[in-house]
Amino acid sequence: MKWKNTVAVALVSAMALGVPVYAADEKAANTTPVYTFEEVLERATKNNSDLALLEENLDLLSRQSQNLSQGLGGEVYPSDPGDISNVTEQYQTLRQLNSIMVERQASRYTREALEKQLEYSVMSAMTTIVTNEATLANATQQRKLYEDQLRLAQTRLNLGMGTQLDVDQAQARIQQYETDLETAQSDVDQAYADLARLMGIRNTDFEIVYDPEYEPFEMYTDLDTYLSRKNSTNPTLQGAEYSLEEMERSKNFTLANSTSPYGYDELMYQINQAKSMLKQSYDAFEKIGEATYAGIEQTEGTIAMLETNLDLAESNLKVAQLNLQTGTGTQLALEEAQNTVDTTKNSLQAAKLNHSLLVYQMENPCVAAAQ
Repeated sequence: MKWKNTVAVALVSAMALGVPVYAADEKAANTTPVYTFEEVLERATKNNSDLALLEENLDLLSRQSQNLSQGLGGEVYPSDPGDISNVTEQYQTLRQLNSIMVERQASRYTREALEKQLEYSVMSAMTTIVTNEATLANATQQRKLYEDQLRLAQTRLNLGMGTQLDVDQAQARIQQYETDLETAQSDVDQAYADLARLMGIRNTDFEIVYDPEYEPFEMYTDLDTYLSRKNSTNPTLQGAEYSLEEMERSKNFTLANSTSPYGYDELMYQINQAKSMLKQSYDAFEKIGEATYAGIEQTEGTIAMLETNLDLAESNLKVAQLNLQTGTGTQLALEEAQNTVDTTKNSLQAAKLNHSLLVYQMENPCVAAAQ
């Protein structure tokens, strides 16, 4: 069975000791690449074609605006060109420069949203790897328990203390678990492939370091106020707002250069259409925010439940250890209790990682809308 992620492989034992998970020692001991979150994000950013095209376009627009600005001598873009006969060549140049500036600003908003979405994609992919590999580690431990149970059932049958049915059932559990293990391994391989694709590399033989600190989420205000404040800095909505404002600012010039007998009606329809679409966008983001917050509350409830379950599982483990020491318990019972502790810790870690992703979506609404 192939193991690659030192973080996830050591996750169960490390959580049992209550210490952070690191891969520094492994990184020094072998030549397998080990990527941190920052390194993955840097590679993913360089590999993202949409961001590359945006940067190229921004560079082109910057050079175009500089070229146009050279011959204007500090002229200010007028708010109203007046009669169309007074629209000079210089004014046309100023209007063209203003159009470029508008496009540059809109592209900056788009870039900001894409950067947030890419950051989330990296977080999500690395979270999947850590969670899936820890699940695979637990699955491997569970398979060992089933094998021990099969040996115990066979021994009991040989001593006349058990039945062939007990043996057959133990064998069936192992056969079924083989399928589960194959699925778990496939999930791990796919998670690495997804992250490699983000980074633009083909080799999936690498390891990661990803153990974000978990912090409880608090809004410090009511949900509506929170969502309103977050949407006011949402780059996707900011871009739409900016485009609408510029359309209204340029209304006089657009009408002055229109040859359509219905120019005013057509322009006002476009402005009203943009207002309607913007309102729909705000409504959609509010619904997404409400759903994300509901997910946060549900996940926090799951975390609280798992923490209670973990306390119980650790108590049962101590009992199993004492029973083994006094001769009233078995090694198998001890291993089953340890496996329950490890599985619960893995579920708790997965819930906390999922919580951090949901909080990121609440903090960055443009990310949630892209999912």
